[in-house]
Amino acid sequence: HFSEMRRGDAEEDPAFKQPIPYVVIKRDDEIFVYERLEGGGEARLHNKLSLGFGGHMNFAEGLDFSGILKLNTDRELDEELLIKESDKEKMVTLGLINDDENSVGKVHIGILSALELKPGAHVEVKEKEQIAGRWMKASDLKEKSVYDRLESWSQFVVDILV
Repeated sequence: HFSEMRRGDAEEDPAFKQPIPYVVIKRDDEIFVYERLEGGGEARLHNKLSLGFGGHMNFAEGLDFSGILKLNTDRELDEELLIKESDKEKMVTLGLINDDENSVGKVHIGILSALELKPGAHVEVKEKEQIAGRWMKASDLKEKSVYDRLESWSQFVVDILV
């Protein structure tokens, strides 16, 4: 069950969880990692590293939750990244991410997916004032200097996938 409510109210009320598409971009044994810069909107996540792309969902009349999720996931990826359609192999939904241990997690629930790209695929960040991205070997994400900078959702992903 889901319902629509004003985002500002949902951001402050842990009685509700906002679903957030959270897409990990994979290419061979690499994952696209990005840093949230101070120009970005979510101050609670500035200077953190992240593996997931996505964001808040908008309601769409006439669609079920699955359709709304796909529409918003595609919109978020298109807003944040340049990826050629021909480089995309498949999108796989992996599960949910829930973290009630911090202020962001108390009001959001992640819908974790992996977008698998073809070898050699190019990804470019559009919102350069908000995020800086780069490819990293999946195994390097467990290095303490990297892992400790990851937002909690990304740490969960590393714990599960790497």
